[in-house]
Amino acid sequence: MYDAIGTLADSVGHHLNKPEYINLLMPPLIQKWNVLKDDDKGLFPLLECLSSVATALQSGFLPYCEPVFRRCLSLVEQNLNQTMVLLINYLKEEKEKSSQFNF
Repeated sequence: MYDAIGTLADSVGHHLNKPEYINLLMPPLIQKWNVLKDDDKGLFPLLECLSSVATALQSGFLPYCEPVFRRCLSLVEQNLNQTMVLLINYLKEEKEKSSQFNF
C-alpha cells in the first residue's frame, strides 16, 4: 500500500496538495507512523512513502513536518549510537586478541 501511495504522490506531484486529498491520506499515514516502534521493519517503507507524499504536498505537509523530522533525527541518533557501541566492542576485542600474542 505504501508503494502505491508513494507512486501516486510521485506521479501527480503538487496536484495532491489539496485539502481533501491531504485529509484523506495523512491521518492514516501519521497514525501508522505514531504506532510503529522504531525497530519495526515497516517503518522504513512508511518513511519512503512519507518522503514522496511530503514532496508532493509541499506546504500541505507543514503540519506534519515537526513530528516526522524529530523521529527521523531520533532514528539517526539511535543508529549512530548503536554503531559506536559496535565499533567500541570490536576495537576492544581486537586489542584483546593482539595482546594475547605478545610474548
